[in-house]
Amino acid sequence: MRSLTDTAGIRLTVLVEDTLGDTPGVQAEHGLAILVEADGRKGLFDTGQTGIALTNAAALGICVEELEWIALSHGHYDHTGGLAKVVERAPHARIFAHPETFRPKYVRESNGTLRPAGCPVSEERLRKLGASLEFHTNPVQLSESVCTTGMVPRQTPYEKPASRFVIRTGDRYTIDTFPDDLSLIVSTGQGPVLVCGCAHAGIVNIISHVQTLTGTQHIHGIFGGLHLGSASASRIARTTHVIRDAEVTIVGANHCTGTAAISAFREAFNDRLLPCPTGTVVSL
Repeated sequence: MRSLTDTAGIRLTVLVEDTLGDTPGVQAEHGLAILVEADGRKGLFDTGQTGIALTNAAALGICVEELEWIALSHGHYDHTGGLAKVVERAPHARIFAHPETFRPKYVRESNGTLRPAGCPVSEERLRKLGASLEFHTNPVQLSESVCTTGMVPRQTPYEKPASRFVIRTGDRYTIDTFPDDLSLIVSTGQGPVLVCGCAHAGIVNIISHVQTLTGTQHIHGIFGGLHLGSASASRIARTTHVIRDAEVTIVGANHCTGTAAISAFREAFNDRLLPCPTGTVVSL
């Protein structure tokens, strides 16, 4: 188990991510799930693609039955695919999501075919498992130190939704603008920490939104997927400048961030860029 800092209080554990580090006994898959321990409570941000979040939790000595809340960053399968299995183990955990989270979502392949990419489990199935589902568009306080961002205003011109992600409305398919995309804000003594699922809302938009919500320019840390894998060099450069201007101390970008963006962050932030593969533990 790899610990990146050594202060008590709040802890993030990457239960699912695309890559493996040096943590024995865990598995990786395309997706994300991050355990958040704060205020004497355990919560889960996203659930990965399958059910290996549970396997990895067991390998790390984490009791999933103690989960009090589950927050979903958006409705894609690699963030919600493990939801039913987690609910079976922790049926009393309250689930927080945007109302659009369970809407059918698709990816348009290069040959024009549409591949289902939404949540593989229905609301009905989850409720039959005993899940408590709550849908919100505004920020929600999950514990004293943890809240959701709610819907993120789209203000940055160069952060456009990718055309390959689509939704179905009747017989028509339109670009998914991801109104369901949300992140977590974790309050620490060193400033707010932002935990993203895929940042489909645009990480610059999210940072600006968090600065408005918290009333502070400084963002102590950013963790999770930033969805810059297909971003232009210009967009990556602009994003890097915004993160630097926010005086971010720790950048723990992973999942869908992309190799080009990770390289740019490494050059810009040096040892402030922290690899966060499956099994990583960060104390804040």
